[in-house]
Amino acid sequence: MAPTGPTSGLFTTVTFKISCETQFGDTLVVTGNAPTLGSWKPEKGLKLETTPGDYPLWTGKVQLHTGFSLEYKYAILREGHVTWEEGLVNRTLRTSNELLVVNDGWFNGIRVDVQTTPLNEASEAPGSAA
Repeated sequence: MAPTGPTSGLFTTVTFKISCETQFGDTLVVTGNAPTLGSWKPEKGLKLETTPGDYPLWTGKVQLHTGFSLEYKYAILREGHVTWEEGLVNRTLRTSNELLVVNDGWFNGIRVDVQTTPLNEASEAPGSAA
């Protein structure tokens, strides 16, 4: 199991953000070539969360090996059916020794940006354990 803090040199915390209009009861997941994202099995992927105040924005955090070349897609799980993002190209991300916040825009859309915070700055932030 990966360490829980963001300061390990072996793992980095990645936060995924994506906007997606869904139906009540739907589950939005991110899945890909990492075991922590279900190894391309949507039912085992990272379940994203939203709130009434944030909807249609969904978010989730996962820890991945530093330096990992991630390929991933989002999928909607609805009553036993999977709706994958359209397009033949997978989304990609290379993890680094930084906290990563990935804003992937809209479901079936293009990435907006990736924000990075060096781990030493994250551990020095007020309220964080050094």
